[in-house]
Amino acid sequence: MDHCASDGVQSASMDQAVRRSASALKGIVVTQSQETALKNVLLGTLESFVIKCVHLERTVTTVSNDVSVRNQDNRKHATM
Repeated sequence: MDHCASDGVQSASMDQAVRRSASALKGIVVTQSQETALKNVLLGTLESFVIKCVHLERTVTTVSNDVSVRNQDNRKHATM
């Protein structure tokens, strides 16, 4: 399955999961303070996830740069 088709399948599955969750939550009464607390927890979780992604991206970039430098050094030594 190509990448785009895979994304479509994942998106459809996610849509179904959201619909099931929304259906299960119908009729549940949530107070404003509960809603605010839940939003804060979700935002904190999202923020933590984004920070980890940024850290991972920086790590991958650093490793990639290190490998490039080592490859250049190896080529220099091989031609000497």
